[in-house]
Amino acid sequence: MVLEPICCPTYHTPNVIKDGKSNEGKQRYRCRNTECSQASFIRNYTCRGYLTEVKQ
Repeated sequence: MVLEPICCPTYHTPNVIKDGKSNEGKQRYRCRNTECSQASFIRNYTCRGYLTEVKQ
């Protein structure tokens, strides 16, 4: 079994914790860095409109 580290999309560090599940049942994560502007994130969004690259 291979474990893939989950990294924060803003700071690119693996310092994240699980933060519940979304309405669709996907795992939500939260960065433990207090300076991170992103409150929580999901690894694979269903709708591409939620991605930070699309929002910019």
